[in-house]
Amino acid sequence: NDGTVYAWGWNAQGQLGTGDTTSRTVPTIVPEWQGATRIAATAEATLALMADGSVKGTGSNVGATLGIGSTATTVTTPTTLLAPTGASDLSAASGQTGAMALVGGQLRFWGSNNRFSGAMQLTPVAITAPVPFSAISVAGLHALAIGPGGAVYAWGSWQARGCGNFDNSSCNDTQLPTLVLTP
Repeated sequence: NDGTVYAWGWNAQGQLGTGDTTSRTVPTIVPEWQGATRIAATAEATLALMADGSVKGTGSNVGATLGIGSTATTVTTPTTLLAPTGASDLSAASGQTGAMALVGGQLRFWGSNNRFSGAMQLTPVAITAPVPFSAISVAGLHALAIGPGGAVYAWGSWQARGCGNFDNSSCNDTQLPTLVLTP
């Protein structure tokens, strides 16, 4: 409740944000995370949405997961992304997939998942969307977002789009958020 952020666990990539690669077995206060309103943690990286709408990341940056504008492989101290500012939601996927933030209802993606942006993005880039969104979730092969009236949108792998079958002939991969068909 007071905004104190604790981290513990495996830290071989510096993902705890403690400035080193020493694993912790007890919760440890991380000063750079203080004031975070949301945390997105993967096996090898951690991102935090700060109260001012900026995003900080630490850990493995293989595949540009941290969105800091470089391909440095390991960052052990939380580093502010070059953009976005004014973010209201944050999500990250395990592996070298990437992450996404929601800024003013619009999507910003960074990382290596070409299902979302067509190419590796070293810093956040806008993803064209048909409507403004209120919440997001990114996974390894797809992403989901909640639009007006609670409508669910999906993009990435065709399996996530709710086409009603396991045959991609009627539902292709897409980089654009598409309304999920519901019964």
